[in-house]
Amino acid sequence: MKKIHILCIGIFLLCITGCSEEESIPQELKVIETHADFDCFGGTGTIQFTSSSPATVTSNEDWCKVSLAGNIITLEVEPNLSINSRTAIVYLKTETQETFVPISQLGDILYHDFQNVSFSGEGGEMTFHVKSNHNVIFENVDTSWITITQEEDVVTIKATPLTRGLRENTILIKAGEHQIAITFKQVNITGLYDCFINGGTTNYGTCTIETTEKENVYRVTPEGSAFDAPYNIIYNNGKLSIPFGQYLGKYEGNQPYVYLCSYDKVGRLGWNSNSSYEAEFRLENDKAVLTFKDNGSWSGQHIDGFYYGLFSNLLENGGTTTGAGIAAIVDLVWISK
Repeated sequence: MKKIHILCIGIFLLCITGCSEEESIPQELKVIETHADFDCFGGTGTIQFTSSSPATVTSNEDWCKVSLAGNIITLEVEPNLSINSRTAIVYLKTETQETFVPISQLGDILYHDFQNVSFSGEGGEMTFHVKSNHNVIFENVDTSWITITQEEDVVTIKATPLTRGLRENTILIKAGEHQIAITFKQVNITGLYDCFINGGTTNYGTCTIETTEKENVYRVTPEGSAFDAPYNIIYNNGKLSIPFGQYLGKYEGNQPYVYLCSYDKVGRLGWNSNSSYEAEFRLENDKAVLTFKDNGSWSGQHIDGFYYGLFSNLLENGGTTTGAGIAAIVDLVWISK
């Protein structure tokens, strides 16, 4: 009887061992790598897998097509014309096993690098890029001075010359359900201006703004000011700035040397070329008006105007401020004649 009992226990243990070995058989179908990140434009991707037996592959969506070669599944995803994202399921099967891989695609987006920009008075052209699954349409274009051409993803905006003043055109760019508005400005700042201090209440002379050989750099020639020496101003995206640290010449032909300096009403001055006094170009009653203000470029100080500072020598030769100057010009306003 005892021998029979031992025999039964042995058979039971053998059965347990057999079951354990059967359960530990490695999985025969396994996805090991997926390259399937799709934006709205679609494209191709791959899924790599391992299998100990032949496999088949299917997709539950027509926009995600699949093909199989060896252990590589190739995905071909069509462009998504909807603004909503979408998901397809790719099924991989053998005779005994099945697995699946979700494939996601982003919704339609209008890709572009357009920005609000300004043309100089000479006109010219600018190039941008745009990409969409839909036809790109440009509306509200003022063709009297703006021309738009497109070749594949490249868009060229051309502006004709402007003799004087300011003009702007807000263009609508549409593609599918997307729409953006971009404003193009053009200014011609050249000409003769009346120059005022104290916010426009006191006239201190005139100045003439002319172009130079450098793009967006203009020459200002004052007349009737405390020191009638030319200096440069810079135009950028609808704004004019007077950079400081410009050497203007010698005072009455002798030393000391005159530099254009930043100035605050407390009496401090600076000559760092990274600081500037800035004005937005605008029209009032068909006249250009430039009201100069602090732009935060003078670290820790407030720019109230500029100062004709007197220096012992050229800065590159070790010149330093003498602590004196010719005059301070504060709260500038220039108005075209």
